[in-house]
Amino acid sequence: MKKIAIIIVSILTIKFSLSFAQNDVKAKEVLDQMSKKAKSYASIKISFTYTVDNKDKNVHEKQNGSAILKGAKYHVLIAGQEIISDSTTIWTYMKDANEVQITKAEYNDDVISPVNIFTLYQKGYKYKYQEAQNINNKPQHVIDLFPETSRNFFRVRLFIDKTTLTVTKAEVNDKKGNTYTYTITELSPNIKLDNAVFTFTKANFPGVEVVDMRE
Repeated sequence: MKKIAIIIVSILTIKFSLSFAQNDVKAKEVLDQMSKKAKSYASIKISFTYTVDNKDKNVHEKQNGSAILKGAKYHVLIAGQEIISDSTTIWTYMKDANEVQITKAEYNDDVISPVNIFTLYQKGYKYKYQEAQNINNKPQHVIDLFPETSRNFFRVRLFIDKTTLTVTKAEVNDKKGNTYTYTITELSPNIKLDNAVFTFTKANFPGVEVVDMRE
């Protein structure tokens, strides 16, 4: 009887492992297609909503934002801030204080935003295909990303449009019960850009205080 129980447990374990592996293969296929599609664009302009929810603390906050992406360069506007990067330097301008902080552009695994959601899975994550859903009559892939090392969040859930292969939403769940959600409301590829949009021009911000934090 004991041997039979061991055999049954072994079969179930193997079956579960194979199922997880298959799901990983499917998740990677979808993620690779999504990333390839995003990289095929010379540039991308997106509009998004950003929400923070915590049911236990009765928190619900919502902000609107936009971002322009070109390779590793970006220009993000949200909540009175402009975050600009030419891929080597980041300028964070705070409108209320009329101050800009300058830092080196460095990869940060703990920061998830519209800037990196198209390539996030490629480093430091395991992923699993969860299900297909219809959202607003549009079929979506639902894929979970799990950080391989300890982070302040434990899961990123991506919603990817089956037809366009673009991310429509990303949900980040942290260990304090917060859910951070980016919902892309509009995506425009291959827009014409002046590269000046990816640098901070001090002359355009009279009286701005510059805080250089690179030293």
